[in-house]
Formats: sequence, structure tokens, C-alpha cells
Amino acid sequence: MSKEEFTMLLERQRSSGLSIKDFCSNEVYTESSFYYWKSKFGYSRSYRTQQADTSIEQFAPVSFKSTVDKEGGLFTAGN
Repeated sequence: MSKEEFTMLLERQRSSGLSIKDFCSNEVYTESSFYYWKSKFGYSRSYRTQQADTSIEQFAPVSFKSTVDKEGGLFTAGN
């Protein structure tokens, strides 16, 4: 299989919205072959690199506010 052929197959899988397992089942294509070609053409590595580059953007801001209860004790609650 050429890289162009696999790229078209990968695009069809991604646009289908199906998992790789379900896509391969529908296409009568083995999952192991799909992952083999995906790895061979470097699509697995680029995903990991891209994910590592964007991991900082996945943090959510958190703020804390201190409050005094009726007995005068201090506790902190997160929002």
C-alpha cells in the first residue's frame, strides 16, 4: 500500500466518526494492518508529538476563596 492510498483510507476513517475497530470491521480490513500502516507512515508518531505540544492548553484555571464559618474557623473552598 502506498502512503497516498493509506492517507485516503485514514481520512475516510476519521471523517466516518467511527472508531478504528468499527471502521475496519465495516471495510473488511484488519485492525492490525491498519495500525501497521499507520505506524509505518508515521501517523502515530505525529499524533503523540502534536499532543505533547498542546498539553499546556489542556489546563483549566482554578480559583479559591477563603470563608469564615459561624464558629470563626477558616476554611477554603474551590470554585
